[in-house]
Parts: sequence; C-alpha cells; structure tokens
Amino acid sequence: MEPQVIQIDNTPPESRLELEGRVAELERRLQKYADRIVSAEKKLAEANKRLENITPHRVEKFLNEMREDASHLHDRLQLMVLKTCVMSETYRFAAGIGSPRANELIGAMMSAVDLPDGWWKAREAYDLGRWFIAFLEEQ
Repeated sequence: MEPQVIQIDNTPPESRLELEGRVAELERRLQKYADRIVSAEKKLAEANKRLENITPHRVEKFLNEMREDASHLHDRLQLMVLKTCVMSETYRFAAGIGSPRANELIGAMMSAVDLPDGWWKAREAYDLGRWFIAFLEEQ
C-alpha cells in the first residue's frame, strides 16, 4: 500500500482560480514562444541546406556566366546603335544630296536589318557614301 500524501491548501478558492488562470496564460505564452522557436529553427535549417549548396566553384561559374551575358548584351546594344545610326545618317546623306535613289535606299536598308551581324560589323568603319552603296548592292 502506498502512502497517501495529504496536501493542505490554505489558499482561498478565488485566489486559487486566479493563480490557475495566470499559470494557464503563462503556459499559453510559453507554448507560443516555443512554436516560434521551432518555426525559426526549421527556417534556419532550410536556409543552411541552401547555403551548403553555395560553393566557390558554383559562385565562380555563376559570375562567369554573368560576365558572358553582359558581354553578349554589350555586343547586341553596340550593334543596335550601329544599325540605327548608320541607317538614319545614310538616309539623311542620300536625301541631302538629292539622290533619286533615296527612296529605293529605304527598302534596301529595311532589308539589310535582317542581314547577319557579321555583315554589319565588317562594314563598321565605312563612311556614309560607302554605306549608301553597300545597302543598294545588297538589295
């Protein structure tokens, strides 16, 4: 037979209910904070997994790809500027000298927009007269 423990509680019932309510409120708060800590630990574990995948080799590879992309974009923009400037200045040149072929030049230039980039780059140093002839020859 086990000994019985008799507790004598002199706390008035109202005070005991108030204390139990406070304890329950503290337990709820403690559980809320514990849940937040667990959630933060899960997020940290996920972030740590992702960070483990970041290696110097991957960072270097990513940066090299970015450099290549930037270089490609630079080349495309340079070519776009070349095409725009050459076409507008060549037309102004043709119209300025009163060439009867100025209107024919517009169609030739529009067709030349679709020519390979190499065609444009090979003629980059041309003066306006040579561009005028190059466009009409390509038609």
